Amino acid sequence: MTSTSRHFPGIAYKGALGLLLVLLLWLSMAVSFDGVFSRRDPTVALQWAPWSSAAKVVLSTSLATNNPTDAAAIAEARTLAQQALNRSPVQASAARAIGVSALSARNNEAARRAFTYAARLSRRDLPTELYWIEANVTRGDIRGALHHYDIAMNVSVKSRAMLGNILIAASAETDVANELAKLLKTQPRWLPEFYQRLMGQGENPATLFHIANVMAFDARDPGQAPFVSMALNRLVALGAYENARALYSRSVGGPNETVRNAGFERANRLQPFDWTIASEPTYSGIIETRTGWPHGNVLTVTGTEANDVARQLLLLVPGQYRLAADTANVRQERETRPLLTIMCVSNNRALASMPFAAAGAKPAVMQGTFTVPANCPAQWITIRNTPSFDPVDSDPWIDRIVVQRIER
Repeated sequence: MTSTSRHFPGIAYKGALGLLLVLLLWLSMAVSFDGVFSRRDPTVALQWAPWSSAAKVVLSTSLATNNPTDAAAIAEARTLAQQALNRSPVQASAARAIGVSALSARNNEAARRAFTYAARLSRRDLPTELYWIEANVTRGDIRGALHHYDIAMNVSVKSRAMLGNILIAASAETDVANELAKLLKTQPRWLPEFYQRLMGQGENPATLFHIANVMAFDARDPGQAPFVSMALNRLVALGAYENARALYSRSVGGPNETVRNAGFERANRLQPFDWTIASEPTYSGIIETRTGWPHGNVLTVTGTEANDVARQLLLLVPGQYRLAADTANVRQERETRPLLTIMCVSNNRALASMPFAAAGAKPAVMQGTFTVPANCPAQWITIRNTPSFDPVDSDPWIDRIVVQRIER
């Protein structure tokens, strides 16, 4: 013990304590700088925390990717990455950084080994999964690429939009679509978001039809019916009417109907082939029963705004047709009556616009004829409200809609 420590033990103790506090403060600041600057400015982080594996990984990756023709920079990147891995042998990002430096050095075999090790260490390192996606695509291994798409989108929610868009574009190829359908059938966690994106952006009707058929969502299940409807709407938007019809028929079974659910007795789940019924403050359609009407439900038209209260898609072949329906509670003034209209989907050309038959509580039959031209493969049948300034609501209703081809 020194003379100072013998004669002034309190001073020695305080000095040691002060040194310890300084060391702890420096360590705290170093850790803080490591956490704050390792990604933002790895050079600063390494000045305060030279052991920081995270900072070395970031700096290594930056050197390798920003200086692909600079051998010295690539060598430094390799050294930093190896130091990071030596310090943290189970850090996937460190192994991945070695792979990135090897790619910059055009050493594909070393890169493959490094990324293989990174993938073994963690399935949560997105850049590693992106490498394996590209590697499998390059050698034509579609199933292998999709395997890593699956991993990436399972572990990284933020990647789903970017990777989903790439996958949707690639799915236009038949081979990709076939393998993608098999993967989607396994119900990956990212399926709902991706399926909605696919059916909103996909441009290849054959791909969408194939995937929808493989998925075979149960239209009777309220939780699955929207997925069928997504596919139907997209196929119709792309003009793939026969594919849409086939998917609808497979989903619901039973005989083909010219107007589906013409009596409003079933749930309308598969738009646009089932009724889309409005429910707005100023115009709406209400499915209900009416006293004295023996044929089940009717559709009541309510509101004062002129707008479509119900609509569904028809696929009528060219020819002449008869249109009929039962209506009630309809005023005499023609301009106030709701309309039953039919028009071509492709160009909005009106084929028929018939007012409800005037009637009191006792129903009357409205009827007329119309012709579908050759250039009109799909049609909208629409129940449309008319403007009313009378505060008394007559509650007109319609039921048992019939569209029947007139044979010659």
